[in-house]
Amino acid sequence: DEQFAHLMGFVREIQFDRLGAFPYSPEEDTPAARMDGQIPEELKQKRLDELMSAQQTFSLERNRLRIGTEEKVLLETVDGKGHGVGRSAQEAPDTDGVIKLTGVSEADLGQFVRARITDAEVYDLRAEQLAPLPRLIHPLRAHRLSRAHRLGRTHRLSRAHRLHGRIGALLRRGWLRIP
Repeated sequence: DEQFAHLMGFVREIQFDRLGAFPYSPEEDTPAARMDGQIPEELKQKRLDELMSAQQTFSLERNRLRIGTEEKVLLETVDGKGHGVGRSAQEAPDTDGVIKLTGVSEADLGQFVRARITDAEVYDLRAEQLAPLPRLIHPLRAHRLSRAHRLGRTHRLSRAHRLHGRIGALLRRGWLRIP
């Protein structure tokens, strides 16, 4: 109880932008699994819920500070109704929230767009597209990347690594413009 109270005090003091947590689970044949004083599962879950509830408050406060700001957002999905999902440099794939955009089209898929943050949720943000930015990827290539991503054929690091490695080729073909 004392250690958990110390942890909660630390989290309240620091007020992390983002925080992930999970309850400890013993692994077979490890010294920690054989230790005395194991905490019951119900108490672990109660503590996790308390920790994440506090973090949700901080996360919402941080996200609300971004309302009205303009962000450079990489558009990852589009639904055909002008709605899409993307990330700015502040949102890591698979772990952080997303930016839900309005006013986007299939032509913007895989591209950076300028967006204004209009609303904040606990983990996600809502935004409206202001203008597309110069294209980084030819639209057909963006479609193939998006399809491969949906089919699970790419890994986030390898996809980013491949994209980074192709910048020279994109420049030579005229598909990338640097203002």
